[in-house]
Amino acid sequence: FKFHHASAGDVVTRVSHLDSVDGEPVFVEGIDEVWDKAVLGAFPQAMAVIQSAALMDIAVGISRQNTELWVVVVDAGENGADLVAASGGKGVWNSVAAGGDVDGVLYSVVNAMHRADIKPENVMVMLSGEGLDGLEKTFKRFFNTVENLGQTPMEGLKILA
Repeated sequence: FKFHHASAGDVVTRVSHLDSVDGEPVFVEGIDEVWDKAVLGAFPQAMAVIQSAALMDIAVGISRQNTELWVVVVDAGENGADLVAASGGKGVWNSVAAGGDVDGVLYSVVNAMHRADIKPENVMVMLSGEGLDGLEKTFKRFFNTVENLGQTPMEGLKILA
């Protein structure tokens, strides 16, 4: 593929096809081949997972049990956040927010929600990663249902295992 903002050089990608999710979304990410080789050298049975795809699986699972809600999962770090949303067992949105700006992450979610004509009272937000206190406080200003997937950054990652 030739993408508008693609790298000028050759880029190796990893593809994840979520065939268990309605609509069968596909996630693609660039690979750091040196890092992949180092990890596989240390852990030969390791399996690479695209984080956005794993988060979408989580959001879809939660949305199957909360069919009346848009389920948003945010995994934030100091360099940005991965964002996904699901509704009624279907993936409906995913994005990335660059930088560690909590308000920028909130803006991305609210913007997507407005484009889909979803009201804040119909949204469940699940948070994980770094800066949970700041994220939780900011998101609770706009949404009634905000939960932490873990009380520490590593606890949130346990759901991916």
